[in-house]
Amino acid sequence: MVTRVFTAIGDASAGNDADVTSVMLTVGLVDRTNRAGITRQTIEQQLRDALATLPGVRTSVGDDDIYELVLAGEDSRLLEQHARQIEQDLRAIPGLGAVSSTASLVRPELIVRPDFVRAADLGVSASAIADTLRIATMGDDTEDLPKLNLSERQVPIMVRLADAARQDIATLRRLPVPGARGMVPLENVASLE
Repeated sequence: MVTRVFTAIGDASAGNDADVTSVMLTVGLVDRTNRAGITRQTIEQQLRDALATLPGVRTSVGDDDIYELVLAGEDSRLLEQHARQIEQDLRAIPGLGAVSSTASLVRPELIVRPDFVRAADLGVSASAIADTLRIATMGDDTEDLPKLNLSERQVPIMVRLADAARQDIATLRRLPVPGARGMVPLENVASLE
């Protein structure tokens, strides 16, 4: 019944490398014609029944017979524990091969708590704080990036902090953030953990 499984832990789509409050499993099913009368609704109900004990689970089966399982929760350790258990259970399904996980790609989480009153006094917006951290840790992703002109293509030049600096909270706290009255150290408008 299952042809392939892809596991993604965390979400980097919005410039957030460490969102470990969600897990998504994408399961490819055999073609409808080879399912001996098992409907999409039957598959969805079986999945809901099997996963009823896990809080925050949403399931759906798409028109192209791709099964998507999303786990979400506030406790990243518990979420990772459930994700690993589900992955282990999937590996036990006969005929299911090449199950892999991106769990090893999960990075430490940086928690930023802006001091909105202080930031407003200094003319620093929440988006300036977010942009400063995104550019320093991931690099800029705008179309205005400088480009290296090669004979057949242009390569964007991305600048970001070195790996060691991206892991150093003290360095991140000292990052300059643009404000209405000039540059302000990040630690003056936000706390980092």
